[in-house]
Amino acid sequence: MGGSLNYGWTYPAFGVVCQTGDPTSSFSFTSAAGDSATLTLGSGYDCTEVKNYDLSTVTALISNYSNEWCKSTITIQNLDVVLTGEAATITGDNVKVEDSSITVGARMVGGVSFPDPVSQLLTSNGSGATGGSLVIDNTVITGTLKDPATVFEGDSALDVVNGSVIDLELPIETSKHRAYLGSYMGVYGLNAITSLKIEDSEVSLDFDASTYSGDALIGIDVMGDLVIEDSTVTVSTTEGSASIPGAKAIHSVDTMTINNSKVTATATSESAAYEVLADQGLALTGCAVRQGTVQTVNTGTAVSQSDASAAKPAGGTVLIDLAATDATVASVTVAGSEATLGADGSYSVELPAGSSAPAASDIVVTPTDANATVSTPVTSDGGRTWTFTVTAEDGSTATTYTLHVSVPPAPTPGPSTTTDSGDTAASQDGLAATADPGSAATLVALLAVSTGSGALLASRRLR
Repeated sequence: MGGSLNYGWTYPAFGVVCQTGDPTSSFSFTSAAGDSATLTLGSGYDCTEVKNYDLSTVTALISNYSNEWCKSTITIQNLDVVLTGEAATITGDNVKVEDSSITVGARMVGGVSFPDPVSQLLTSNGSGATGGSLVIDNTVITGTLKDPATVFEGDSALDVVNGSVIDLELPIETSKHRAYLGSYMGVYGLNAITSLKIEDSEVSLDFDASTYSGDALIGIDVMGDLVIEDSTVTVSTTEGSASIPGAKAIHSVDTMTINNSKVTATATSESAAYEVLADQGLALTGCAVRQGTVQTVNTGTAVSQSDASAAKPAGGTVLIDLAATDATVASVTVAGSEATLGADGSYSVELPAGSSAPAASDIVVTPTDANATVSTPVTSDGGRTWTFTVTAEDGSTATTYTLHVSVPPAPTPGPSTTTDSGDTAASQDGLAATADPGSAATLVALLAVSTGSGALLASRRLR
């Protein structure tokens, strides 16, 4: 199957993909193996002015939607999806988009209610036994989406996995956005109830809500646990109103785990701003905070450039990057003497003759990466052989090194001689000089060659 799939509705006029028959049924859009196809979703609805969107119609639409309309499973596979016009959206009880692309060039009505399909791009509305999962698998989603309420919603779980790429510009205009339902409503990028996972994927969400005056603005939000693994995530939430609860770039109500990932989070607000906030604690594995500080806030953890415990944190930009895996050594010194690296990877050093055996405190190991750690050197042979371990910043990469220490013996002093009359002669290298006690003017030079026992072999007296 090639070409295009053009899917249109007479009612509703919003171009919403959902099953109008059996609420428990499922349907899918997929191209034949080896072929490509385009699924175009659009509507002629005019969202340029909020006043055109009558609230009584919205109420009826929400009622129908929640009870019957989209209680079905939707699968989009191996398709190029194009969303055009106003309020084009894909929604159902369980939604999976796999091996596909979605090009976004639409405006959402925005800010009406969570279950309203015209305010969300991709959403699943089921929960509990009926599902409620949204899976974005090996799919690329790009473009500009104006005035969304929630861009991606999983009423149960939301997974972005297997090389998926999400890159969206998300401008919000106050005059076009309907955020009138109080604290229940806000603007969200990725939102889930029980769990949210980003794995082996790239996510970039850029919210510009500098003129937005509605409710909270949160880039990534989950009521349960958030896991970011082997991924690159960039989130920017900018809002300029002091009257709303504020902006959060990345937030989890339960725990947040970031493994082997790069995360850039920016949050600015005239009210409170949080770059990264985990209400029940943050765990970092294989990555480290490069910009900002890790702080304790109530029972949780924040990473922020400002004081996250303040009444209105100023926010900023934080960077969490991959931790270094460098476990090499820059230098090793023992009591001030520098060791050399051998071909076998071990270090060797010769201390000055007569030196005492070194202690562990005499050994200074400087790792190549300042963020690596070095264990205390240990020996089992009295200080001739030492071992130490360098652990890289990632906490798992480690190398153990061996250090050989040698100390040559101190030089042996030459023999001393004593004359028959008790005169003492100091000798060095077999050369001795003494004064004759019988005459102060007499100079005696004694040239001696001695055996190992010190016996005198030859001498000559000079006057």
